[in-house]
Amino acid sequence: MRTSDLTRFDHPLNLLNRFTKDMERFFDSFGFTSTIGGPPLLKSAAWIPSVDIVEKEGLLDVRADLPGVAAKDVSVEVIGSTLRIKGERRTDVDETRDGIHRQERTHGSFYRAIPLPETIKPEDIKATFMNGVLEVKVPYVAAKALQPRRIDVLEPAPEKTKSAA
Repeated sequence: MRTSDLTRFDHPLNLLNRFTKDMERFFDSFGFTSTIGGPPLLKSAAWIPSVDIVEKEGLLDVRADLPGVAAKDVSVEVIGSTLRIKGERRTDVDETRDGIHRQERTHGSFYRAIPLPETIKPEDIKATFMNGVLEVKVPYVAAKALQPRRIDVLEPAPEKTKSAA
């Protein structure tokens, strides 16, 4: 290894970008939908809401913190075995008005894709929204745990060679 390889400087944002792509590939390899960057149309999302997922006896309880979001601005849908939550938090500050000293609260589009078990019951999914928290209850049928099974490895019988007589 050359000394210049050890001392090569790369911009921190390039390192972060590579790390993000590596993590997306990692999660994609397990079949999870990438939530790091979001779908191409929503790449400009300003924020990603925090989500808790709790499993209780045949029910997944998904809760998303959406402070400052109106229920009419939230969309919940199940496509295949993925729960998609998207919407928009609107700002109440007119940005063209003078006198704004600081604006730190984020607003704009958001998107979350949450992988679900394949045994969900889509017709029984219920969503409620109260006090800035979206709660989605996803019933599912628990898959039977597979019991380990030992498989014998057989060695084929040696072929008999025909002797030339």
